[in-house]
Amino acid sequence: MLYRYNVPILLVVVVSWLGLVQIAVGRKYRGYNTVTSAPSTARRTSKPPCCKDMLSTMTCQRLQRVNEQHFGRRCNNDAEFRLIQCCSTCNKYEGADSYDSLAEKLVADNCFDRYGDNFCQRYVNNTDVWSMKQWSCDSQNSHVAFRSCRKSCGFCDFSKVNYTLQNALEACQYARDGWKDRLRRRLYVEKMNRVLP
Repeated sequence: MLYRYNVPILLVVVVSWLGLVQIAVGRKYRGYNTVTSAPSTARRTSKPPCCKDMLSTMTCQRLQRVNEQHFGRRCNNDAEFRLIQCCSTCNKYEGADSYDSLAEKLVADNCFDRYGDNFCQRYVNNTDVWSMKQWSCDSQNSHVAFRSCRKSCGFCDFSKVNYTLQNALEACQYARDGWKDRLRRRLYVEKMNRVLP
């Protein structure tokens, strides 16, 4: 009995998958270029990454208590640690330099794309696997963009991105609003799943 109900669902999934494969293959052979040479400025960031403790406040405080000197060095020398992983705790730590005086230098010294140009061009331009997702350099996923595609996303463009603590905290508000939209979508999908048999 269960077998009879699973067959149509399986067929729909296979047909849908085949349709996506045909679209992808068709794009490739029709001369569409999925990787552009320069990222669109509309998709690049205009704000620094959100300044909060992505590792969690408790974890960052434990790291600080275990070895304060090492924690202070990481706050002053490691861009990802200072600007993303333990940003709030580093700002409260007396042994760390201020965000405003340090952030731009840390980014300039470590301006690179971790996963290479091709990957980052697809990420920035929302092509290939990124085309159906809500990922961008300037959204609630800016911490992912900063770690993966810092250069291509424009985090190193200091004429557009102003690294101040105030701007980093405002980026958190922007990210918080993005979470609300995702929560609304998720609740809507759950509601629809309850309605459907």
